[in-house]
Amino acid sequence: MNSLDIKTTQGRILSDNFPSKNEIENFIINNSNISNIEAHLNKFNPIRVMQMENMEIRHSAILGWLLNPMENHGLGDWFLKAFLTEALKGVSYNTSALEVQSVNLMDANVYVEWNNIDIFIEVPNQKWAFIIENKIEASQSHNQLKNYRTFVEEYYKGEFKISGVFLTLYDESPDDDYSTIRYSNVYELIEMLLHQNKDTLSEKVYNFIGYYQETIGRKCGMDSELVDMKNLAKQIYREHKSVIDFIYEHGKSTQFQYAVSQLIDGELDKNNQSFSISKVKYRYFASNQNVMSFLPEKWIDILGELNHDQKGNISTNAYPWSGCEKWWWKYPVICWFELNEKSIRIHAEVGPLSSFDLRKKLINCIEKVNTGKIKLSDKSKVEGAKYSKFLAQNKGKFSSKINENDTHDAEAIKTKFETLLTYFNEHVVEQISESLNDFIQETNSPKL
Repeated sequence: MNSLDIKTTQGRILSDNFPSKNEIENFIINNSNISNIEAHLNKFNPIRVMQMENMEIRHSAILGWLLNPMENHGLGDWFLKAFLTEALKGVSYNTSALEVQSVNLMDANVYVEWNNIDIFIEVPNQKWAFIIENKIEASQSHNQLKNYRTFVEEYYKGEFKISGVFLTLYDESPDDDYSTIRYSNVYELIEMLLHQNKDTLSEKVYNFIGYYQETIGRKCGMDSELVDMKNLAKQIYREHKSVIDFIYEHGKSTQFQYAVSQLIDGELDKNNQSFSISKVKYRYFASNQNVMSFLPEKWIDILGELNHDQKGNISTNAYPWSGCEKWWWKYPVICWFELNEKSIRIHAEVGPLSSFDLRKKLINCIEKVNTGKIKLSDKSKVEGAKYSKFLAQNKGKFSSKINENDTHDAEAIKTKFETLLTYFNEHVVEQISESLNDFIQETNSPKL
C-alpha cells in the first residue's frame, strides 16, 4: 500500500487496444456461453442466499441433522454409518470402521454444540461416543481436541469407548489422536446418498440435501458445474479478451466507490475536490475499489499547496518534499480509507522523504502528540525507513467493523466514513496540525 500510485486506477486508459464495434456485438448479442454463465451465477441456493456457507455452526447444524437417524429426512442411520466408516477407515484404536458397519445405529443420539463440542454422537447400545470437531474456516486451538477428549472420558468414567473425528475443509492434521475426514469426502458421501436414495426421499429433503452438496462442493472445488463454468469462462476470455479487458477497466465500480462519490458529492475522476465532515474540510485525491486517499485541508495549508504546470505535473520549483514526488499525492504525509473483508479503517502515514534529518524532524514533531491515539514504531526513526504509519492500530476508533451486507450498501459505507472522520476530527486533525506547524517552523521550509 505504501508505494501505491492510486491514480493508475482512476480514469487512466491503460491500453490503446480498443475493441471494435463488431467485437463488442459478437461478445454481447445472443452469446449462449454468456447466458450459460449467467444462469449458473443466478442459480437459486437458499444456503447461499442466507449467507451461511462460511458459518461453521450452520454446517454443524445441517450435518447434525443428516447424522441423526431419528430426524425427519427419512435416511435412518444411512448417513451416520457412511460418515463414521469413512472417517474411521485405517484407524487402529478404539472403534473401527468394520465395527460401525456391522451394527445398527438407530439408537444413536446426536447433539450439536454440546459442551462446546461441535457435534457429539452417543451410541448407548454399543457404549460408543464420537467427538466431531468441525473446521470450515478456522484452525484448531492449542490442546482443543485433547481437552474435549479429556472432558468426555471423565463424563463417561471409562464406560464408553471414545473416538475423535476431525472434519476439515483443508489439509490440516489434528493435534490429538483424532481420525480425519475432509469436506471433499462429505461431498462424495452426499453424492452417493442422493444417487442411492433418490426414489425414497421426499422432494423437499432431496432438494435441500442437494443445495448443501452444492454449497460444500463450491467450498472445496468439487462442484462439477462450477468446474465447467470456470473452463467456459477461460474459453470466453480467450475469444473476447480485448472486449472483456476494456469492460473491466472502464466499467467496473463498487459500492465503496459509490459511497466515496456520495461523501465528496462529486465525480470520482476529478481530483483535488473538497468535502466537509462536522465543519472540518478535507481534500479528496483519488479512489479505487477499496481505497480512498485524502488529507485535511488544514494540513495542506500548513505544508503548502503544490504548484502544477499546464500538463498537471508537479512543478519542481521550490519543491521541498524531495523523495515524495512519486508517492501518493506528493506530500510528506497522507491519509486513506481502506476497505477489507472485515472492516473499514483510516490510515495515516509519513512518507519517503529523501532527507533523513527532515523525516526524523517530522516524526519527532508528530510523536509529541500525547493523546494516546498517535503511535509510531521504533523503526520509523531508523535511517532508510520510508513509510511510517502513525495512527495507533489498537487504540481509538480508527476502524469500523463491516459485514457482508454493508459491503453491498453504499449508504452504510458512507455512514462509516462519516463516523470514522468525526472521531478523526476530534482526536487527530488539530493535534497533527500543531505538529506540522512545529515541523515547518523548525525546518523553515518555504511554502510552495
